[in-house]
Amino acid sequence: MQGYPINGFLFWKVPKEKVQEFKFYEFLRNYHQRKMTHNVKANLSGSDDVVAILDGQQRMTSLYIGLKGTYAYKMSYKRWDNPSAYPERKLYLNLLEPSEEPDQKYDFRFLTENESQVKDDSHYWFLVGKILDIKQPY
Repeated sequence: MQGYPINGFLFWKVPKEKVQEFKFYEFLRNYHQRKMTHNVKANLSGSDDVVAILDGQQRMTSLYIGLKGTYAYKMSYKRWDNPSAYPERKLYLNLLEPSEEPDQKYDFRFLTENESQVKDDSHYWFLVGKILDIKQPY
């Protein structure tokens, strides 16, 4: 949103005859600080050609989590073994005020649903993933 480049992606189209010769892993969709340590192996049985990403996996994962996924990190002062210490958060954009951080123009935050309901003179939280629901006329 600030015009910074994010570099490119390097894709590899693997024909369906060769797919079983390689191991492919799914993108991380919902990050959980305690539970998610590795990506799940992709089930590609009966698949058509596969397009794998050779360079840009971390950028693609970040984009996916920001637009469609969740981010659950431990709350302060809660025990690591307490499941309620890791609420699911989604990415929101404050539409009313810029970021308070000097090096950031926009106020993006991962918030719980309850936190996103706070609306006052300086906060109106827009769920970033809803941008994908906007239909453009052709």
